[in-house]
Amino acid sequence: MARKPIKAICESCSQPFDAKPKKDWLGFHKVKCPHCSHRGLYPLIGGYRTIYGVLLGLVILWSIQEGTILMPGLIGMCAILGLVRDKRIRKEVAARHRADAAE
Repeated sequence: MARKPIKAICESCSQPFDAKPKKDWLGFHKVKCPHCSHRGLYPLIGGYRTIYGVLLGLVILWSIQEGTILMPGLIGMCAILGLVRDKRIRKEVAARHRADAAE
């Protein structure tokens, strides 16, 4: 399925542009600025965020059921990494869009 272009703002040169995103290994949108060629990340789409949240919830429930603190394993660590990176990227993107709207 073809991805729709997104309205992006470069984190390097602050120029707005439309980009057709690609995905990285965790599902984040990768975009390339046509002005300065900087490669940036945009947040996860809702489906990936939901999947990572469910996986993390299952790891927590399994840990409670076992009665011990379990290491989350590779899948759990990827879910944690994805959710933490997503939150950081969402804040950065929101700040860039607020700054662009204020100008």
